[in-house]
Amino acid sequence: MTKDSLIPYPCPRCGSEPKVQEKWYDNGVIEYEVDCWNDNCPTGWGRTRNEAITNWNKQPYIDGLITKIEQLHTDKKVLLDCLKPYLSNIVDTILKR
Repeated sequence: MTKDSLIPYPCPRCGSEPKVQEKWYDNGVIEYEVDCWNDNCPTGWGRTRNEAITNWNKQPYIDGLITKIEQLHTDKKVLLDCLKPYLSNIVDTILKR
């Protein structure tokens, strides 16, 4: 796999596009870090660019999916609450026919 063929997935927590950074240390060690722009999200580290991206891509996406599902559930409740008066009127109109 070439350097440019391994691409990091979007952040599993917030969904933003990650960045790959090369970190140079005074002792000559080079490491790579993959993270998104949100400081509260996890990072992926590696001695090579591909290792860092592979570690990043292995992160569990479950937490992000659970958060999105909970948000959709909340949105559904809000939508239903808004529609109840209209639905009730429609049902009444249909039943009166």
